[in-house]
Formats: sequence, C-alpha cells, structure tokens
Amino acid sequence: MVLSFLENNFEYIITLSIIIFTLLVIFSIFNIKFDFAANLNGTYLPDHIMKIETFLNQVKELPSNDDFEVNFCNKYKDEHDRLNRLCKGFDKNTCNSTGCCVWVKEKNGERCFAGDKDGPYYKTEKNNPLEIMYYFLKNKCFPGKEKCVE
Repeated sequence: MVLSFLENNFEYIITLSIIIFTLLVIFSIFNIKFDFAANLNGTYLPDHIMKIETFLNQVKELPSNDDFEVNFCNKYKDEHDRLNRLCKGFDKNTCNSTGCCVWVKEKNGERCFAGDKDGPYYKTEKNNPLEIMYYFLKNKCFPGKEKCVE
C-alpha cells in the first residue's frame, strides 16, 4: 500500500522536495530570517500590544438597594483602601450623597476621597501629602488650609 503510493506519486514528491530545498538555499543566501519579533539586542519584543478591557465599572460593586448611603458605607466601613478606590470614581454629587466619602478641594483641583468629618482617611497619595484647601461631607463644608468657599 505504502509502496504503491510512493510509486504513483514519485514525481510529485521529488518536485516538492526540490522546491523546498531551493527555497531553503535562497533564504540562506539572502539571509532571510523569519524572526519578526527580535530586536537588535536579540531580546524578543512583541510586535503588537493588546489591552483587553473588561468594561467592568467599579460602580457594579455598589449595593443596589434604595438606601445607597447606609448600605454603601456599611459595606466598606472596614476596607478604607477599597472604599477610597470606589470614592475616587464618584462625581461631586455622588460623593456628597454618602457619609463616608468627602469632596476635597486641593491645590490642583477637586476629587473625591474616602473620609469622614475629619477629612480624607488618607492624607497622602503616592507618598505626596494632600494639600487640602477645604472639603465637603454631605454638602457641608469643612475648612482646611483655606476657609470654605460655597
């Protein structure tokens, strides 16, 4: 069976072998390499970088009950780091609707942080101290380095 296959297709096998061998010789002569991802140092770099977005919004972690403030603050009361990450995604109105997030006026802008009547829980960000001019908790202003501007 195998012998009859080789006898019947001998011409095709030889032709294909000659073509492959010829291509190998040509690639070698012209120094053609199929290593597209290597840079000059010999380390491999990706030719495409793809970021896969999950489209998961942090707000999906929030409770869906009507009493947003109580449930949200109670759920994260012992997780200040996670609460801070969630509060940073809030706009001014949402931030001021909770009792555990404060809207902070800094030297360079305004943002929401996790906090209480004493201000943000974290007074630094990336090892840089926050320059708190004033802050709001439930739409009530508390002075920092400056008097409140309502």
